[in-house]
Amino acid sequence: MTTSEVEKIFRRPVTDVKQLQTIVRQGSLPRILAGIINFAVEQRASDIHIEPYSDEMLIRYRVDGQLGEVMKLPMDIHPAVISRYRDWE
Repeated sequence: MTTSEVEKIFRRPVTDVKQLQTIVRQGSLPRILAGIINFAVEQRASDIHIEPYSDEMLIRYRVDGQLGEVMKLPMDIHPAVISRYRDWE
């Protein structure tokens, strides 16, 4: 996903977890992924980890060498998240 694609989805950057949680509750997969990426950029994350577990999907960012949890998402959206992400590569 390019910067211009993220800018088309968000007029203002996603600067806190509450904003990201609101985007997730709204349920639009492209907005969820763009929000995850946008928030990672705002946090100066060097990488994003999307980790599937039996009942949830964990989103973590590496910032200044430290890997920290950002949020948990329902596992049922994992296949769609991964599929959409692969489309953007």
